[in-house]
Amino acid sequence: MRSFAEVSRPDFIAPSLRLCLAIIFLSAIISPVAAQSKAGGQKGSAASAGRINWRLEKTSGDIPSPRGGGKLIAVGNKLVEFGGFVECFDKSKCDHTYFNDIYILDVSTNRWEKRNPVSPSGELPDKRAFLGGAAYTRKNTVVYWGGTQYNANLTSVKVYDDMWEYDPQTDKIVRRAYANQGPSARLGAEIVIKD
Repeated sequence: MRSFAEVSRPDFIAPSLRLCLAIIFLSAIISPVAAQSKAGGQKGSAASAGRINWRLEKTSGDIPSPRGGGKLIAVGNKLVEFGGFVECFDKSKCDHTYFNDIYILDVSTNRWEKRNPVSPSGELPDKRAFLGGAAYTRKNTVVYWGGTQYNANLTSVKVYDDMWEYDPQTDKIVRRAYANQGPSARLGAEIVIKD
């Protein structure tokens, strides 16, 4: 973990800037493809991207509280949600609220379930937001890495470099060690697992 003095404000701006650039890039790609599809262009290829339909699904069960900055990872027919935060906008009266809880949505039933993971060591991950995560499909688990926790006035910042593996079938979460030194603490990073 690093102190606020070690983390500059651009570290907080970078994830938002990357998201904006990604949206601009995707809109530049999808818009011409959609136009080509409507004009009788290719069928069954990238033109399919122009026919994406979004819909709001009703869910039931233990629905997670509203939050941002969490990580939602698909594992089989389940979506695993970890962490996140609720931002406080009145800095004189409150602070941000962070989470380290886990919810699973079964997409075949649209039902949420709150989980209470156990760790063989008794250690659980700290509450955090803006963490990286990926499905480890060979093991049907989810791996989380990094993230942050900071107060509303940005006078206290924690940036994490720890890695956790969660198994939705056994409800176990384990802190994983690096084979070497590993990357420095950071937020807004993503990870990929090559099976």
